[in-house]
Parts: sequence; structure tokens; C-alpha cells
Amino acid sequence: MISIEEHLNHVGRLFYALAICDGNLHEQELITLQETLMEYKETVVTRSLSAQSSNNYTADKILTSAREESKDSWAHFTEFKKYYEAHRNEFSRELKDQILASLNRIASSYSKQNKSEIVLLAKTRLLFNHR
Repeated sequence: MISIEEHLNHVGRLFYALAICDGNLHEQELITLQETLMEYKETVVTRSLSAQSSNNYTADKILTSAREESKDSWAHFTEFKKYYEAHRNEFSRELKDQILASLNRIASSYSKQNKSEIVLLAKTRLLFNHR
């Protein structure tokens, strides 16, 4: 079983990758990103993966770590992809659906989805084998 912190870190970086894929992180996107990540943690991860304590693992810690690395959107996506491929069996259909819904929420938070966001969403759907 994977740890909640490791899972949140990689999913959070995927969310961050989407938010920055147009080259900007707007305030509304940041707010939605933080809210979405914490909702994901509370509603899906703690129920689906384990009862491990992750109360000290916050959206701010995940986003700060992602920002400090100064990677572009595709580097974060590639890291998530590698993590997903190594832990594919830990991602239930419910988790994948929740991740895609969260990505759509982030992409729509500032304005309508742009081309970069649509491409990243499509690559994530393909990764998850969604049709």
C-alpha cells in the first residue's frame, strides 16, 4: 500500500501542472487548486487508501514543494505519469474519476479551458484509459 503523503504529493503535482500549463497561476486558480486538493484528500484518499494520518500534510506544503522545484507543467505531469505507472493497481476507477473531475474544476476556475489545459486533460484521460 502506498502512503497517503506520497499519493497526495504526486496528485497535487498533477493538479499544479494543470494550473500552470498556460504559464500563469492566477489567484482564483490557486484558491481552487488548494480547495480541490484538500477536498480530494478528505473525501477520497483517506477513505480509499488507508486510515493513515495525514493531517499535517497540507495543500500549502505540496504546492510550496512543487513551486520550489521550478519545473514546468510537463515535467510535473511526467513525474505523475511515472508514479501512476508504478502504482497503477492503487488507483481505483473512483480515484481516477475524482482526479479527472478535480482537474476539470481547476481548469475551469479562472476562465474556460485553454488549449494547454485541454491537452493535459486529454493526456491524463489517456493515461487512465478513459474514453
